Amino acid sequence: MKPRGARAHSKTCFGCGQPLGTRGLKYCTLRRQRDTEYREYIRRWQAGEVSGGSVAFVSHYIRRFLIDQGGERCSRCGWQERHPRTGRVPLDVDHINGNYADNSPRNVRLLCPNCHALTPTYKGMNRGNGRPYAIVRRKPRT
Repeated sequence: MKPRGARAHSKTCFGCGQPLGTRGLKYCTLRRQRDTEYREYIRRWQAGEVSGGSVAFVSHYIRRFLIDQGGERCSRCGWQERHPRTGRVPLDVDHINGNYADNSPRNVRLLCPNCHALTPTYKGMNRGNGRPYAIVRRKPRT
């Protein structure tokens, strides 16, 4: 049986390799855990192991990745004005081919609301490629 002190120092952070204390932690900080999970998710998404979202939305990790890659600006016109209340640039994640389920890296981009409204796959103009009505419609409460 190992002495208690030797066992405590053998565990290191999954994100940075820093030695952890005696508590049963996997990461040194919550920020390190989130960053490591983000990098792992993006790696799996780019390899095609995960879809990048669910039926109704695109993963926030993908939005963060697009902002990290191209900056917090419209990929079409370069608009980057910040909202006075939220401090964020209001950008939409656009599916280039119009298929809501295709969240592959080559099919998603960030667009400002104006540029997004001018695409042929925007909301009602995307007839036939969008979400099936049964998925969008909420089920009535019973």
